[in-house]
Amino acid sequence: MSHHPEPGAPRAESDSYQLLFAIQRYFEFGGLQRDMLRIANACASRGHDVHVVTGDWDAPPPDSVTVHTIGFGGRTNHARCAGFGQAVGHFVTRQKFDCVVGFTRMANLDVCWCGDPCLAARFGDDKPSWLRCFPRYRTYLAVEDSVFGPTSDAELLLLTEGEKQRVTQHYAPSPSRMHLLPAGIDRTRFLPGPHTDNARQAITTELRLDPEARIILGVGSSFSTKGVDRSITAVAHLPGELRRGTELIIVGNGKPDSYRKLARKLGIERQVHFTGGRDDVALFYHAADLLLHPARTETAGHIIVESLVCGLPVVVTANCGYAFHVERAGAGRVCPYPFVQDILDKQLAEALDADRLESWRGQARKYRDTADLYSMVERATDVIVDRATSNRQAALPGQQRRAS
Repeated sequence: MSHHPEPGAPRAESDSYQLLFAIQRYFEFGGLQRDMLRIANACASRGHDVHVVTGDWDAPPPDSVTVHTIGFGGRTNHARCAGFGQAVGHFVTRQKFDCVVGFTRMANLDVCWCGDPCLAARFGDDKPSWLRCFPRYRTYLAVEDSVFGPTSDAELLLLTEGEKQRVTQHYAPSPSRMHLLPAGIDRTRFLPGPHTDNARQAITTELRLDPEARIILGVGSSFSTKGVDRSITAVAHLPGELRRGTELIIVGNGKPDSYRKLARKLGIERQVHFTGGRDDVALFYHAADLLLHPARTETAGHIIVESLVCGLPVVVTANCGYAFHVERAGAGRVCPYPFVQDILDKQLAEALDADRLESWRGQARKYRDTADLYSMVERATDVIVDRATSNRQAALPGQQRRAS
């Protein structure tokens, strides 16, 4: 499938490792998927032989890593999750890798990307305990325990302090296993430059918008999770003149039909625009006046930090892991949890004051120049390579490699 050497082939250098990244599904505009590929590419750039195993690769083939697609069973989401983990286990036993990195939770990982919220913690917050009896949650909790629990020695790549605290509370993994990563915004993609100088004109021309309109932006491919219905409702509830001069643009690969229906019901159908997934999302950040992100759940939320890096103010729900960046920057509003639509409606109306938006833009630009919002990929790559080194050393004569 590729010009890359097969796993287990002789290595040209003793410090070049065979690395395997496992992700159940890869599609081009997913945040998790982008993070995985950026880290895989960073490992490859250091001279390591990087392979990705997945059930579905829906994107152009990458240049620097080898992709393997595998089949697995399961009719439900939880059964497919378990089936993918088993299929990866069989794939690993037939090959030789120095480090196995999971972007989908499964047993016997060396490193796990913790991009999903801790399920055990959610049972303590907003899910009744009897749900644990259902096969769906039994499966997911068992998979989660295989990563965080006492039978695992996986390195845990955690995205927020809050998620680290929740994992610690429910599973108490060794502190040496937990690695809290900074944000990892791609400077070349999101910082202003010649490619963004005419962003607003380009977007308003493409979507045939009034150049003087206030533009509210939503970004994300799971429209329910990202709270697109909440955003549409908040725009519809703006005071009359403010509402008439506001456009809502949703960038992402979700299914828009029910949300168009909601906009039509609320009388703002012509003011809500769905673009589909876009590789030029930075243009939208630089063109908009405000990011509105009332997500129902969000372990981190890279789009929050991407917006700040672009100088775009943010209104976000407090349950998003990266909401604290908005408060630290002083560049927007955080809607309290539990969520109340009336509070979001009020915050949005207040946020669209022109002087307030200009002040927040300045605060966002100051924050992007002073905070570490960029080094996630490098830090994650360090953890992966360190684990590969440890595994290689443990496999030397006279030492025992841990069971995998």
